[in-house]
Amino acid sequence: MKSALAVSEQATFTCPFKRIQNQIADINKTQALEQAVAETATSGEIWPLFVYALAILGLIALMLGLSHFLGQRRSDPATHEPYESGIVSQGSARLRFTVNYYVVAILFIIFDLEAVFLFAWAVAFREAGLTGFIEATIFITILLVGLVYLWRLGALDWSGRQQSLEERQGDRPH
Repeated sequence: MKSALAVSEQATFTCPFKRIQNQIADINKTQALEQAVAETATSGEIWPLFVYALAILGLIALMLGLSHFLGQRRSDPATHEPYESGIVSQGSARLRFTVNYYVVAILFIIFDLEAVFLFAWAVAFREAGLTGFIEATIFITILLVGLVYLWRLGALDWSGRQQSLEERQGDRPH
């Protein structure tokens, strides 16, 4: 019988060798896979991709050619005028929007992103359990408090100028 020390020494010497053998086997598998991919690409099995690309280019050329030959030949004075929805534009294209427009847009983006977080909670509802439900309820409550605050502040009001809460309360009769 071998002593325990001899068995443990043999195990320590074979483990690194096995690890190196496994690494070499992984490298060989990777090289074999790369070689198989290279052989597939060069063996002619890639021809459907080229046929597809040629079909797309032919379709593009056909559409451009047909529009050129079948298109309208005459040129009116308004042909090269910019228009939108069939109506000739009037005035400058540079419009000034009020800040309210941007505030509403930003608020929409913020609350829309919050819906993404709620969707993640809805997907993991069973895994989250009661703790996740309580956290989602707190999250929704904070969102509602923020929405009520913005509503009272007038951030969602498109008419007139925005007022602070102190100004609004000062306008009310006591």
